[in-house]
Amino acid sequence: MILDADQVRGLYRRIAPFYDLSLIPFRALGDRRNRLLAVRSLRLQAGDTVVDLGCGTGINIPLLLEAVGPSGRVIGVDLSEEMLSNACERTTSIWSSQTCGNGIRRLVWMLLWRRSPSR
Repeated sequence: MILDADQVRGLYRRIAPFYDLSLIPFRALGDRRNRLLAVRSLRLQAGDTVVDLGCGTGINIPLLLEAVGPSGRVIGVDLSEEMLSNACERTTSIWSSQTCGNGIRRLVWMLLWRRSPSR
């Protein structure tokens, strides 16, 4: 069965509050190490801009921000406003969020992060 965009949004709206909990078993399998390797394979440099398509709850945003440094940008894109809301909550406690809200309504939701120079 193939879901359309509205069905996908509905699905992730329902699971957003519990999504990060579903990832706990993967931590035992080295999930963080694998995510670090994936980010390193991008060969990002200070000042780069990177787009995380399907960023979900933003689990990779801190790793990407670290890779692009204070002068870089990370743009998170997801269909689910609820997942992006979780990403915003996760990252703004650590990083300054230049834009924490929707980008292009009904097409995609976007968040833009810059690392705070003071941290």
